[in-house]
Amino acid sequence: MDSYNSDHDFIRLIDVISTYSNYSFFNNLLIDYQYPFFLDLGTKNKYSKQGINIMDNATVISILSPHNDIYVTICDNDKKEVKKLDELSPEELKKYNDPKDTSIILHHKDFKGLNVIELYDCKDTDMRKEDYMKLDLPPLFCYSYNDIYTPFVKAIYADGYKISYCDNLDTKFTYDKETKTINIKNGLNCQMKMMCLLDVYSSDLTSSEFEKKLFNYVIHKHIGFDDDFTENNSLLEWYKNTDIKDVEKSLKLLSSKGRKFINNFNRFFDMEKEKFIYEEVSLYDDISFSI
Repeated sequence: MDSYNSDHDFIRLIDVISTYSNYSFFNNLLIDYQYPFFLDLGTKNKYSKQGINIMDNATVISILSPHNDIYVTICDNDKKEVKKLDELSPEELKKYNDPKDTSIILHHKDFKGLNVIELYDCKDTDMRKEDYMKLDLPPLFCYSYNDIYTPFVKAIYADGYKISYCDNLDTKFTYDKETKTINIKNGLNCQMKMMCLLDVYSSDLTSSEFEKKLFNYVIHKHIGFDDDFTENNSLLEWYKNTDIKDVEKSLKLLSSKGRKFINNFNRFFDMEKEKFIYEEVSLYDDISFSI
């Protein structure tokens, strides 16, 4: 963490840990430390299967993966037997991987240590540049608030929150913490509804005003809301003046809940996009948008 010496460094880190869902918070730290500004990562085997070669001068990015011995319980009428996962027959393994089949279930895991996994960024391969330069734009750059409202609501709903629309509210919204129900006043436009929902959602998850602003920044940037967080707050100053355990807690929140929201939103938005006519563009195309 001490290698981050500017607000710019911390913004990059926050973007990384809230965007890349394949890796844990600590592995994201490792990746960003070894290879800042990576685009997309893969193992040598993954690239090989795609017919992509790794350059001779490629930078190796090392991450850690837990190595566990996995034990399962095999239920046969009244009999129960515990076996190691790698001792199962193909038929038993198929049953274990079927979520509807409860005849073979997880018993426990024995942690044996950590394995080193080697990754490479797509920029260090012979993948065509035009293939990895086509990055997705924030949805509000190309769509309206009305277009993205439904996936936004579904993303919050998927995290266990309920949304109720009411005619008798004196304020824009209220929140019932016991039932995790967000009550939204009828008559608000989609933009205002989304801001109210996010305000409740982030307030419920975070433990300080700064952490809430940090969490909102992650959502705002991904979707395309205007946000002045980085102009009005110093992340470097926050890091220097905050206990490291609290820093870790905040960053883990972004890595878990922030990323969960983004992944849910992406999933539902991809479904909604099929209803619209939209031609994808590269970030590097010379194109003007009317906001």
